[in-house]
Amino acid sequence: MTERLRKLYLPFLVLSVGYLVGYTFLNWLIIYNLQLIEPKEELVNIWVPMGLSGLLILFFMRSRIKALKIGEKAKEFLGFIFWLLLTAPVIFGQFYIETKSGKLNEINNPSEIEKIKDSKYYSIKKFADLKQYGGLWTTRTSANKHGTEIRITCHFTCPVVDKSVSNPSTISEFNAWLGVTFSETFGNRAFDKDGQKELINDFIQESITKYEHHTFKTSYLVKIPNSDEKDAFMLAVKRTKLPYNSSKLKILKAEKGTYESRTKKSHPLMIGFLLGSNLLWLLMVIIIKPNTNAFRKIGSEKERKKELAAYKDFIQLFVPNKEFWAIPIIIDLNILVFLLMLFSGVSIIHPQGNDLIVWGGNLRSLTTDGQWWRLLTSVFVHGGIMHIGYNLLTLFLIGIFLESFVGSKRFMIIYLVCGIVASIVSLYWHENTISVGASGAIFGMFGLVLALMLINFIDRGLLKFVLIFIGINLLIGLSGMIDTAAHLGGLICGFLIGLTYFPIEKYIKKTGR
Repeated sequence: MTERLRKLYLPFLVLSVGYLVGYTFLNWLIIYNLQLIEPKEELVNIWVPMGLSGLLILFFMRSRIKALKIGEKAKEFLGFIFWLLLTAPVIFGQFYIETKSGKLNEINNPSEIEKIKDSKYYSIKKFADLKQYGGLWTTRTSANKHGTEIRITCHFTCPVVDKSVSNPSTISEFNAWLGVTFSETFGNRAFDKDGQKELINDFIQESITKYEHHTFKTSYLVKIPNSDEKDAFMLAVKRTKLPYNSSKLKILKAEKGTYESRTKKSHPLMIGFLLGSNLLWLLMVIIIKPNTNAFRKIGSEKERKKELAAYKDFIQLFVPNKEFWAIPIIIDLNILVFLLMLFSGVSIIHPQGNDLIVWGGNLRSLTTDGQWWRLLTSVFVHGGIMHIGYNLLTLFLIGIFLESFVGSKRFMIIYLVCGIVASIVSLYWHENTISVGASGAIFGMFGLVLALMLINFIDRGLLKFVLIFIGINLLIGLSGMIDTAAHLGGLICGFLIGLTYFPIEKYIKKTGR
């Protein structure tokens, strides 16, 4: 039993506590204390912990779960459960330091905000709200995973000034703003869309009326962090055309509860999940008998070498080499651009259209106005974590086979050509759509494979997979959720290259011409 606890339980205890303390400390130090970067809070609080937990389970806990004498499906389920249990306390830990950091700055007038040290929480005793100068920005997001409902949110921003100000036009900068939101969910199915526009317009008008009669409470305000909500509020501020200093501007929103009660929920949940995950694993280690062979291998030199080899194989996917360099470079560039977008404040799930344009999205009015580089840059820009994840997985599945056949140099050239052609077709087909993503270039690779199978250059074993992939994506395209024009443009481009270039190259080599 002592050996079981040493090999199976103790490593998880050290991992779970060290992970929680280490990640939370780094978050506090880099973001809250030193304020070196200001990424979106959902990225740091949720998505990064989820990803890191997955890697820790995959590379550290998997061998220990395999050492338990249970079925394979039970091991997979257990791995999923411990991924959740490892992630949960870290997520609640970030919420804890987010609410715990920052004292309540109690000020008499809005003008004092610029003179005191920046904080997360504020209380304003006397102020005058200038609702007539306020701004509105409306956002539309999916309300469920099926897309059958949408949520319309009206973000109102209102400048606030000292009560003593009699003429707002004398103020050179408006840097203190209050924000309030009103939202409503609407059906988004085909039969809902006939009256949808009128219902949404009615809701917006009702929201404007609510804003005009809204009473701002300022006893407990929170500064809106870098998030999708802040992006929407900033767009509302910009619409007012009022002068402001972006480095000093603060958008505040009334918070529920009191300043003293802000950490009551996340703190016990963090401790509870940490203790719960360790207790569960301890019980499993004690109750379930270990698999003798797998248990003996844990910590052995042979097992360490095997794990090290697995790490190296994983890392090699992202490291170019002489025989296989195109896909690693393409994947690395896509991930690099996506990470830069995230750490600049772009949403990890639903980036704003303005953000996609800033990072190189393809929009007809801009591209045809001399910004032709967007035809290429848009191929490396993605509209969220699901978008890039799906594209890179698909690229890897088709590319690892195709690159070894056509060669890295040809693969890279054909990929970029198909991506640019896909962007051109999208540009022609869509007037106001912002086109982004690698899917047009990836479809080009599928078109290339289809052509090479047709002329018997490669085995037709992948034909069913290629046709199913193309068919499913074209059907999804009928819903308007994806850029079908770009997909077809890339597909046809890759298909034509496969039908023409490779037979001609073969003929030239054969005849020596």
